[in-house]
Amino acid sequence: MKRFKRVLRAARRSLGGAGRINERKLGDERRAAGDWAMAARHYRAHVTSYPKDFDIWVQLGHAFKEAGRLVDADTAYQSAESLRPDDADLLLCRGHLAKLRNDQDSAAELYERSFAIDANPAAARELGQISARHAEITYTEVIGLVGALDGFADGMVSGWAIEPHAPEIPAEVEILVEGRVVATGVCDIDRPDIMAAGLVRRRATGFQIDLSGVLDLARPTELHARLAASGLPLADSPCIVEISDACRNWSRRWKSLAPDVLRPLISRIDAEAPWTTLGVIVAVAGDGGRLGDLVESLQQQWCGRWEAVLFREDGTDLKLPRALESRIAADARFRVLVAAGSGSGNALVRALGAASTDHVVCLSQDSVLEPEAVWRILDAAQRGGDLIYWDEARTGPSAESVARFVLRPAFSIDHFKAFPDLIGSFALRRETAVALAASRGAPAFGTMEWLKTASVGKVSTAAHVPTVLERRRSHTDGDRAPKPAGVRKPDRANAAIGERTLVVLSPRLEAPTLRPMIQAILASTDMANTDLVIVSRANRTATTQRYFARLEGAARIWTCDDDSAESQAINDAVAAHGSAYPNLVLVDAPITPSGAWLDAIVNIASRPDVGVAAPILVSADGRVLSAGIGLTPQGLVHSHRDLPFMTRRDRSPGWNRSLVSLREQSAAAGCLAIRTEVFVGVGGLDPIMSADLAFADLCLRVAKSGRKILIDPRIPVRATRGPSVVTFDVPFRARWASWIAEGDPFLIPVATDSAPGLDTVFTPATIRAINPRVLPLAAGRLPVLSAPPEPSLVARIKS
Repeated sequence: MKRFKRVLRAARRSLGGAGRINERKLGDERRAAGDWAMAARHYRAHVTSYPKDFDIWVQLGHAFKEAGRLVDADTAYQSAESLRPDDADLLLCRGHLAKLRNDQDSAAELYERSFAIDANPAAARELGQISARHAEITYTEVIGLVGALDGFADGMVSGWAIEPHAPEIPAEVEILVEGRVVATGVCDIDRPDIMAAGLVRRRATGFQIDLSGVLDLARPTELHARLAASGLPLADSPCIVEISDACRNWSRRWKSLAPDVLRPLISRIDAEAPWTTLGVIVAVAGDGGRLGDLVESLQQQWCGRWEAVLFREDGTDLKLPRALESRIAADARFRVLVAAGSGSGNALVRALGAASTDHVVCLSQDSVLEPEAVWRILDAAQRGGDLIYWDEARTGPSAESVARFVLRPAFSIDHFKAFPDLIGSFALRRETAVALAASRGAPAFGTMEWLKTASVGKVSTAAHVPTVLERRRSHTDGDRAPKPAGVRKPDRANAAIGERTLVVLSPRLEAPTLRPMIQAILASTDMANTDLVIVSRANRTATTQRYFARLEGAARIWTCDDDSAESQAINDAVAAHGSAYPNLVLVDAPITPSGAWLDAIVNIASRPDVGVAAPILVSADGRVLSAGIGLTPQGLVHSHRDLPFMTRRDRSPGWNRSLVSLREQSAAAGCLAIRTEVFVGVGGLDPIMSADLAFADLCLRVAKSGRKILIDPRIPVRATRGPSVVTFDVPFRARWASWIAEGDPFLIPVATDSAPGLDTVFTPATIRAINPRVLPLAAGRLPVLSAPPEPSLVARIKS
């Protein structure tokens, strides 16, 4: 009898299971067909028999909502919530339903509960929209989130933040270690992802703070992040950071080689090295306490043909710790320069005179050389390099705690003029260095920086050794050198600072794109010396007219005839307003600038040899839209189109790193800076050219006058995607037919992923023999030269 009852219960469960499947399946079929009323009927029948089926309660709520039965939908959602009260998606659905019922208070509460569970972007976006409609609601009250730490990489901590009581002002973030503030940073980096999530109302909320100089990453460190003004903590704070596996493996790469491989390698290198000697000039500041690591790295060089001269920059006697003094005295390759009343101005001259080599390396006491450094520098010198530089690793106070790698591009005069930090430590022909120091007189401090700057223009070739030869340690307060005197500042701080600039927006820009663009320009530009002119058609809409009225005092409106060519309208606006402005910035594409973009391109354009300067245009998803324009028989082509563009400090997109260098192009797109006198001198924009070709035609006429068209990829500006190729019209092709036929000398083809990668430099168990790139400095442009690496020396030895 008991057995019969068990079989009967099993049969009933089986029948019930079949009923469950049928009702649910029928409900799914009606839902797929869009028959929401019948779907709700089947789902209700199902949950009547199985009231704990969470998924179908949710589907019942969806069906009722789509059928317009909002009260029944809320009842179904509440039944589902009783089963899973912490389901973020369900709370989000309830929030959407409350919004449909115009119950904003309940919607905000439900969205906040959903966001609190998993910080989902959909809830954040809805909360941001609610806060935008209700100005009295602050971000903290709605979201409870003022920012977050994204992570730590390459010595940089990054994230985003906004000050809840002043969201229109860039927030300042403090980084703390063991309760002490070790670094601060301002949130002025574009974060469209955070804005798209509805968390903020302004794009520039991101930060990157360099911690490589303040952290010893040899051990795990706990970082705290907070807002400086209010002290509110950021999400994901604290976080634990330490040296990455890649940096740790690179630091130990030579130790990973077995002795039976390393010994013949060293012997081979020493035998292959040129039979010359390399001079090492070391300027010492402070008490020289950090000099020991450099001395040890010199004595451990695989190629022992070097000599070193140590001197104090201020010309006084160099007093070293007793142990270090004894170590140096025991090695005849070291010389310590005695002041002998020479005075600070002659210290560098005497140090260079004390060397007896063809080339000298100029280092600071914070440097530590890699074992192959002398060999590679001598090899580059033998290949004809007058000025030689290399890649480096940045570390904390300990040379073992590598934070990031600085991979430098091939040499460009234009890049160096704008960014003297293109080169770190360097080697130079000694006769050139002696002549410069003797004729001009070196400053008391910052002698190496002064010599580097002074040597450019006096040498005929520059060689980049594309591998890391040096570790550069961060300073501490006890041994930081005084501020260098007499070192030339980069061009961005030169002539155009303080000069007035007129920004002119083209009439081809449509009204929907104007508002966010104008807001971004006003927010990212110091308007004290800058004015904005918007060229507009007479037939603008009433909405546009009301918006322009609100801009009174912030921008001028120049109205042109509806039938006027866009180029002629811009020319007329410049003629009417531009006479009082030495600099012009012309914009004919929807852009979203940030940072000091305007000052940067204006200062490059202010150089006498430059006609036009332009930023690189980048899409919202981080792809290059235009890094200059090249001429092809098919039309205008944007250089480096669709290559990834990374905004981290030491970015190097493309295998040849050509996107890092300021370089010359035939034309620029979308946004450009030009001196007013240059614009007027070439006749302005040509009205006979189509709108898509007018800027290119202007640039080509400027280039024909003998001035450069420079693109600076270190100035990224967000833009919308346009056509990849712009075809020539008849007037453009007729004017520039010879240039098109001859081929564009500045057209750089898009790099491919199949080219040699940079990671080969850092492979722990492989030693690459990398040819230095020796470039002539007369052309003023950046050739794309990169010889593929030779087979590894290890493989050569084994064969």
